[in-house]
Amino acid sequence: MPLLHCRDAGRVLVMEYVSGLTAFARLEAAELGLDDRTEVLRRCGAWLAQAHAATDSEVMTFDGAALLRRTRRLARAVRNGKRDVVFAKRFLGLCALIHRLVHAAESGAQRLVRLHGDPQPRNST
Repeated sequence: MPLLHCRDAGRVLVMEYVSGLTAFARLEAAELGLDDRTEVLRRCGAWLAQAHAATDSEVMTFDGAALLRRTRRLARAVRNGKRDVVFAKRFLGLCALIHRLVHAAESGAQRLVRLHGDPQPRNST
């Protein structure tokens, strides 16, 4: 996705609009057997890889403490019925997966991305 304008001072990026279905819509379609979930996730991963490859930032030590705190807080709210989510058991399983992945990556090398778009499921894949 071409970058049209970038201003570091205001942290502003203008990127070209790409038409098409969003990852969110395609993943919903995959739940109904109308799309290929593996292919959608592969394209999302490729999008993220491209965004992260476009940086020359420094390598730092990974610290996932903040992510773990947020994940614990969300999981607790779901377990206590204070926050409704679709597929609660699956959501809690993903929270557990996040914990395992963060602990496995703890103190490893990480490279922060200075500039990238807005890669989230409601944008095009």
